[in-house]
Amino acid sequence: MNQPLIWLEYQHLDHWPAEESALSDSERERAARLLYAEDRARFVAGRHWVRQRLGERLGCRPAAVPLTTTGARGKPVIDHAHPSISTRVPSFNLTHTGPHALLALSLDGVALGVDLEYARAFARAAPIAARHFNAAEAAAVDALTAGPAREAVFFRTWTRKEAYLKLTGLGLPGGLANVETGTEAAARVLSVPPEHGLATAWVTTLALPSDLPSGLVAALAAPTAVTVRWRQPQP
Repeated sequence: MNQPLIWLEYQHLDHWPAEESALSDSERERAARLLYAEDRARFVAGRHWVRQRLGERLGCRPAAVPLTTTGARGKPVIDHAHPSISTRVPSFNLTHTGPHALLALSLDGVALGVDLEYARAFARAAPIAARHFNAAEAAAVDALTAGPAREAVFFRTWTRKEAYLKLTGLGLPGGLANVETGTEAAARVLSVPPEHGLATAWVTTLALPSDLPSGLVAALAAPTAVTVRWRQPQP
């Protein structure tokens, strides 16, 4: 049985045009509420980039892509009920850290969650893990000496959990500790509580292309195992 194909693309948001005209009124209002000009520009660039890629698939202008939100966390999705939708509807998920952004896209409409973080010096890795990870994950972080090795495991675990939460689109009771996503880099089939709305779930740490900035770590979650391919950044 062939696995669903997921396309991934990286973008440096400071290198993508921040065109507010491509955004919806609600997106522009959200951007305007951001305190810093740099954050506003990156938010606009990220939404413009996503709309550009979705418009290419739907055959419409970026501004015409009918986006709505779902779930307690306001996960952006294409509005399947919009009268302009008459073709197979792709699914997507966007993540960013600073200027670095990652887009996951499924032409088959597979639900997705993706998270990207910059692994950095982080003295609070162990106490944050104790608060937000489950007991086994927190113990794995705490067992390592403070420094790069501990931080690598912490951010790898954090991205796997965030990817799962973004997959569900829910603000889950118990937060990040609610599901064990693992500290390893390998793919894992997850044990999912019935109230999360999924029969099964799968998560993996992504192997990033060598030309991406060092220090980035990312994870992808989907209802079942998928095949990943990287798309070269396009103008």
